[in-house]
Amino acid sequence: MDRKLHCTLLWLLCISLFQIVPSQAQNVDSATAFVRQVDADYANPDWRHQQNRQDKFYTRQMYRLIAADRTGHTGEVGNLDWDPICSCQDPGDPGDLKVQSITLSPTGPFTFKAVVAFVIVREPVITVTLTLLKTPSGWRIDDISEKETTSLRALLLTRPASEHRAPK
Repeated sequence: MDRKLHCTLLWLLCISLFQIVPSQAQNVDSATAFVRQVDADYANPDWRHQQNRQDKFYTRQMYRLIAADRTGHTGEVGNLDWDPICSCQDPGDPGDLKVQSITLSPTGPFTFKAVVAFVIVREPVITVTLTLLKTPSGWRIDDISEKETTSLRALLLTRPASEHRAPK
């Protein structure tokens, strides 16, 4: 292959890659909008609405782990006996949970760490880190960490229900 043809093909490849991969700014904007939408769903007074939206919050794999943890524990709860998104037992009345800040850090072409500070009326600030993954269906939460649980995914995969804990 001659040098001119090689350079032309390389140039066309570079241009096509820029057209396929959305800009980082677009990803930041859409990931931030996703986190804000999750927060907005807490303002809906119909609790069933939030329960029905869980598959829209999480990646398919994470949702399966959460669903599996909720079943098969005769007489006791599974590992997940708190709301992992707000790291709380009870987010309060609809509208009580508010996002104070969102800080996104890219971890790959289609992944972010989102450090989210929540405020629940009359409670101290709660900070969680959401691992966001861009899927064909949009942004989803692929893992959650907070001060007492470094990985919700790892907890659901490894800890028996008898060792669960609730956040303070």
